[in-house]
Amino acid sequence: MTRRKLRRAHAALLASLDLEIEQASDPALCEASAPAVSKWSVKDHLEHLSIASGGIVSWIARARDGDPELDTGGRPSLAGRIVLLVGAFPRGRGKAPERTLPKGTSAEELAAKLRGIRERVQGLEGSLAQLQASSATRNHFAFGNLNAAQWLQFAVIHDNHHQKIIRDVLKARSDRSAAGAA
Repeated sequence: MTRRKLRRAHAALLASLDLEIEQASDPALCEASAPAVSKWSVKDHLEHLSIASGGIVSWIARARDGDPELDTGGRPSLAGRIVLLVGAFPRGRGKAPERTLPKGTSAEELAAKLRGIRERVQGLEGSLAQLQASSATRNHFAFGNLNAAQWLQFAVIHDNHHQKIIRDVLKARSDRSAAGAA
């Protein structure tokens, strides 16, 4: 991944976190759901993102810092290479790992957690070259071994995936409201 692409991924993740903080700060929006679109409410998607992104960012920081206990070697699987190249993955194809499932965090706690993750992502800005140079890899259950730069890119892809679902949930809710008013 080029340094320019890495900077863009970093900026995109910050922008996504800004949107997620704004969404988590709106209790009515958090409670929105549309079972025909997703089993999860908007807050559930945001909580899943906070858990997944928090774990990814913690690991990336360890890779940046050269933690000797991290694995090295391995590559993304074919599916992982395709996802990183295309920048998206299809809905309904994967199942979130148990550890990333929503647990019912309050909207206030969620917004605070997202703000903390955003601060940590912001803190990576001056060390993107170290991320790029890191040989550490971590296995993704579906996409194989990803290095620190690829994990940052994946975090953006993952956030975008869930933001599309959130938009569809909100649209379906809006469409239902408009139909009920007619």
